[in-house]
Amino acid sequence: MRGAAGRTLRMVLSIVILVPTLTLFGLVYTSTSDQKDFADLEHQGIEYLSALLPVEIALIDAQAAAVSGQQLPRENLNRAVQAASATNARLGASLRTEERWAEVRAKIEALTDLRSLGAQDTYNAYTEVTDLLLALVEKVRTSSNLVRDPDADTFYLQDAGAQELPEAIAAAGQLADLAVIAAGKPAAEQQASAGDLISQQNSLASNASDLADGVRLAVDATGSRTLGANLLSRLDRFRKIIDLLIPSTSLLPGRTVTVDPARIARNRAEAQTAAADLSQAMLREIDVLVDSRVSDLNSRLLLAAATAVVAVLLVGAGLALDLIARRRPRAAAGPPVGPVGVTEVSVAPAPELVPAGRHAWPPPPSASHPGASPHPGVSPHPGASPHPGAPLEDPAFAQLAQWEQFGASR
Repeated sequence: MRGAAGRTLRMVLSIVILVPTLTLFGLVYTSTSDQKDFADLEHQGIEYLSALLPVEIALIDAQAAAVSGQQLPRENLNRAVQAASATNARLGASLRTEERWAEVRAKIEALTDLRSLGAQDTYNAYTEVTDLLLALVEKVRTSSNLVRDPDADTFYLQDAGAQELPEAIAAAGQLADLAVIAAGKPAAEQQASAGDLISQQNSLASNASDLADGVRLAVDATGSRTLGANLLSRLDRFRKIIDLLIPSTSLLPGRTVTVDPARIARNRAEAQTAAADLSQAMLREIDVLVDSRVSDLNSRLLLAAATAVVAVLLVGAGLALDLIARRRPRAAAGPPVGPVGVTEVSVAPAPELVPAGRHAWPPPPSASHPGASPHPGVSPHPGASPHPGAPLEDPAFAQLAQWEQFGASR
């Protein structure tokens, strides 16, 4: 379509194409930005959990030493606490963990004053601090959005690595220490500890089972090719050590407890080593899965931006071509024509017509040839006006001369 109607239609179509495209790009950009912020918070949670795991393991080791009456190893615990404090200083505000970490740190620093307490009271004091630490782990898991992760593999993996595994580490250390405490009691009191041991064994077995289920569900749901290979072997190692630790802490009804402290300590140490290896591997895999989702979000945002740019360019090109097409007819017609200059031409005035008579034209032949007569026998009128240069040989002129002479003679 041409003319004003065509231009209007093209303008409307351009707006119809451009406005929805830019609106969709805005929606994609907003959604992608929100999801990237969500993922960034998950990265912070993973980093914070990686700093809390050494604190838990060092705390369990210190608990085992305090319960058995050995020298308290504070170097590893102090180093882990300092690293966690630095992490909390950077991420505590965004994860809202500053108050909880301050409480946990104060409780850990107060554990050095428990030398005068008995084994059971020392165990209870360490258990209280461990519970606060596990509550902090759960706070990090919630505040960092890990507990609300939208992908199935990441959700199952964070549940196993940030909830079940820390609880399993604490349960394994507490079970070993309860067995040592029960073995140090008189025979009449040992059976009273059987209930606590059985309860702790069940908690450890439940945590280990839930941990294995979570890892297997994550492996089944994931599209990652490395998740299963990186986790399943570490999980099997941890499960085997737990299966060795539980029977070594069992009490037989009606019998005294004969616990091998060296064996229990060895099993607990191996369980903590396997748990630390498994935990770090799980947190790394969670981090990789979150990074993969962020990469997909960036690709989606780039595609939406490219689509919006192409739409803008196409609409702009169409409008530019339309503008050029409207200007082209004017350019083909040439520049506007101005007033034409008028050249003045001198025109000789027409000869004045003299009525026939005394001053009739043509002049007498005597003006050119004195004494000559155009017709023999006729002499020119003496009063006629001379016209030099008249062509006397023309018959028409000769006839006019005769009539002039005739009129003069009359």
